[in-house]
Amino acid sequence: KARAASLGWALLGLALCFAATFGRMAFFQCDFLSCSKPETSPVPMFLQYVWAGFGILSWCVGLAIVMTLCFQSRFLPLVQEFMNLPLWQPIAKLSYSAYLIHTSILILDFCQRDSPVTYSPSTFFFNFVSFTTCSLFAAMCVYMLVEKPCSNLQMKVFGGGGE
Repeated sequence: KARAASLGWALLGLALCFAATFGRMAFFQCDFLSCSKPETSPVPMFLQYVWAGFGILSWCVGLAIVMTLCFQSRFLPLVQEFMNLPLWQPIAKLSYSAYLIHTSILILDFCQRDSPVTYSPSTFFFNFVSFTTCSLFAAMCVYMLVEKPCSNLQMKVFGGGGE
């Protein structure tokens, strides 16, 4: 009974995240001029209001359900085991720092350009790889120079696990 409830909650959380991620595609099934104005969009006005009010909320609630189930070890067993693999530990330690740093790296790149940004698949790919690499390298520096020393100090002062 508890397993069925956990499965139901897991599917609900994933469905909310899926709807929040891919539900927006319905708004862009038209040309730019008709999609840019709410009055001429093929999506009914009521659904536009519902999306504006609940689109982000559905992502947050879905993610909260998934995270709560993961913290309680009640999420989908195969996915739970995959997410608990030790290979994720280094990435987990760097991800928040990289999230905070990447905007500075993007702004630095944007401000140094002397021509407008143009799109091509190869440029997009190389920019993605270079920005990700720079962000992760900077995050590793922040981890080694700030987070780890503070964690060690916390362990010495307060005792216990400071990781």
